[in-house]
Amino acid sequence: MIGSNHLTIATEGGTVARVIQRGKYTAQGWQGVMDSSFAAREAAVRDTVAAQGGTLEAMYFNSTGSDWDWMIVVDGVSTNIQGKAQILSSGSYESVVIEEIVTAEEADGTDDSVRHKTA
Repeated sequence: MIGSNHLTIATEGGTVARVIQRGKYTAQGWQGVMDSSFAAREAAVRDTVAAQGGTLEAMYFNSTGSDWDWMIVVDGVSTNIQGKAQILSSGSYESVVIEEIVTAEEADGTDDSVRHKTA
């Protein structure tokens, strides 16, 4: 996501899902943002996610002292460990959390593709 190190989401061998990813930049990561812009970072993430077959629904940056600096909502990506490893190996991030999410409609579904069911 920073400079030549772009967010990469692997799709082989993992479940394709809608996810929220959030993470903290390292000093190197923040330098990359400062050398370009927040809009450039979002564009790079959008292009990378699209190249992996997913869709970037939204990207947010956090200006408070929270445990995350950036957050993305992505649809159609893999939730495998290789995706997380690729993100962290760039050196631009000190931590990344990837969480699969579903809509209320998906959670209430009756087919076997839905992982979360209402009680």
